[in-house]
Amino acid sequence: MKLLILSDLHLEFGTFQVPDVDDWCSAAYASELPDEFFEVPTLWLHGHVHKCLDYRVGNCRVVCNPRGYKHSFADGAENAAFDPSYVIEV
Repeated sequence: MKLLILSDLHLEFGTFQVPDVDDWCSAAYASELPDEFFEVPTLWLHGHVHKCLDYRVGNCRVVCNPRGYKHSFADGAENAAFDPSYVIEV
């Protein structure tokens, strides 16, 4: 059985630099989930950060492929690494 989870917030402070991890506002960027949350899902897709990520926590693959804010940059994308044709096979 494969389980896919799709969420908004980033999952771990350790894989993404938030402005100040000790500030209560950091919860707007990411949640610090314990490793047990990653024991069942095969794939976890999330957004909310403006940086491409592809890593594993245990057996779970965690992926983020955000475009970012379009209006912020002259070339049309905040995240130059964004791939609009990115496909993940489950």
